[in-house]
Amino acid sequence: MSSHIITPLPPPQPLKTNTLTHSFSLLELTDTIRDEEDARRFLEEFRWPNDRRTCPRCRSSETTAANNKPSQHYWCPDCRRYFSVITNTVMQGTKLAWRKWILAIYHILTSPKGITSIDLAQCIGVKQATAWHLAHRIRKAWEDGDRLLKGVVEVDETYLGGKERNKHANKKLKAGRGSVGKQPVVGAAQRRGEEEHIRTVAKAVNGTTKDDLHGFINRYVDDAAAVYTDDHRSYLNMKRSGVHQTVNHSGKQYVDGDVHTNSIESLWAKLKRSYIGVFHHISRKHLHRYLAELTGKQNNRHLSMLDQMWTVVFGLRGKRLTYAGLVAGH
Repeated sequence: MSSHIITPLPPPQPLKTNTLTHSFSLLELTDTIRDEEDARRFLEEFRWPNDRRTCPRCRSSETTAANNKPSQHYWCPDCRRYFSVITNTVMQGTKLAWRKWILAIYHILTSPKGITSIDLAQCIGVKQATAWHLAHRIRKAWEDGDRLLKGVVEVDETYLGGKERNKHANKKLKAGRGSVGKQPVVGAAQRRGEEEHIRTVAKAVNGTTKDDLHGFINRYVDDAAAVYTDDHRSYLNMKRSGVHQTVNHSGKQYVDGDVHTNSIESLWAKLKRSYIGVFHHISRKHLHRYLAELTGKQNNRHLSMLDQMWTVVFGLRGKRLTYAGLVAGH
């Protein structure tokens, strides 16, 4: 029992996050979070609003503050273990200052086309490899948050990769042009409805066959939703209760009344600008996290910056991504 003597911490001063404006600046953020204690309170206000602290392991609310563990600020008498605000999150075990985590989240959120690990490293003062690992862990906040799209949903596919004519001779596939050698990505956009903002989903797929495209639609689109696509043959004969209508892109038809795919194609425009203008290359292994960042920011752009940061911190719970796991297979 003596090993679990708890020495209470003095009550922390509340962090004035309500002083941050709807679209606060980097200067406002750094003035608010001046040190690690401010960073801890900032994260705690996000994870445990209104002082409703619970144990991240057993969900008990009967927890006690303690200071006999420098990195574990609380004790749970039910599961008899110490914990902190980053326990059972993708931040668990980090040696990086929590303040730098918050700054990294801010920089990623305020970079519409994304930010490279080199630029992020310069912004928060770490090595490039550290920034690369950090950015991928933050991207996990947007993973596994996909809900079924309803109402009117646009579906389209695109391809990522360099053009065959621009490749070195030893890297050319010599198998044709167009999409040859590129990575297919399929996405869906739910038009404005009850939520009053567009919701999007984008996933890397093995190909654009009927099984690939129908499988994506069945997984991410409600069966009763109206689906609008182009005239790609793989979209034909979908077994759905909702209507399926197409526009004839091959015949230069892009709008037919309310039927079009402009919303999802605007997402592809952002993806291509990110791919070509920022990252230049995205490997198939990590593509799903870049797509999660793209759609996550798109889906939350109607929120204030403080609420967008809240969604990221909330999404970090229950996830892990070690550096060894990140580079495995390279």
